[in-house]
Amino acid sequence: MTSGVRSTFLAVLLIVLVPHPPKADSSCRGRQAEAEIASNTVYAEAGGPGLQYSVNYESHFACRVFGRVGVSPFVPLPTATVVAMHFQVGALIGGESSNLELGIGASPAYSVREGNDPFFHVLGTATIGFRYMPTSSGMLFRVGFTPYFAARRVGQDGAIRLILPWGGVSMGYVFWTTLA
Repeated sequence: MTSGVRSTFLAVLLIVLVPHPPKADSSCRGRQAEAEIASNTVYAEAGGPGLQYSVNYESHFACRVFGRVGVSPFVPLPTATVVAMHFQVGALIGGESSNLELGIGASPAYSVREGNDPFFHVLGTATIGFRYMPTSSGMLFRVGFTPYFAARRVGQDGAIRLILPWGGVSMGYVFWTTLA
């Protein structure tokens, strides 16, 4: 990986992971403003937007809306080595602990193939899945359909849109923050 790409990759990671104070939302999960109001989540994922595996951080910036960033530090494939990140925004629909999760985002990746020049590419991602997230701190479980989207230009005939079906399973920990 070149020095410039590595520096950019690390700068984006640090900016996204810098902690930010939660905003009071008295309607969030039925809690009062002075009670627990926002979650931060750390989890490992097999599959999903991180190709083979990833480590992820997620924060709710509105009651049922969240942002996530994940890193796949080194993914050895048969013909290439890939370093990838992914960014998603999403929403939870459903009950207190069990929810339908919907999300959309992007997965920029840096690939090195034997005998070829390294290249940078971005794939679109989506998530449709089930999430179990406790109403207090505890274990998180996610499973979902996480397809990739790519557009490739083919000659002068226009664009062919490619969809790669994919899925993921995650386990991690939820930390609820308080204002007190």
